[in-house]
Amino acid sequence: MTGRLRRLRRRVSRTLASLLATAVLVPLAACSATDGPAPPGKKDDGAPRAGTLRVLASSELADMKTLLEQQCR
Repeated sequence: MTGRLRRLRRRVSRTLASLLATAVLVPLAACSATDGPAPPGKKDDGAPRAGTLRVLASSELADMKTLLEQQCR
């Protein structure tokens, strides 16, 4: 019984660690800072700008699912 409990605790702690890492890293990866917004009349070149929040697409989140599942094992 003790071995089962240890495995369960280990699995729960890995899952919580993965969720915590995701909760911290995703918002940090979505935010970026550089010189500022693009000048008026100039098209956005996709470069990160100060005050710009980039949101992960669902396909990018789906790609992370396998990584998180691997961490839970």
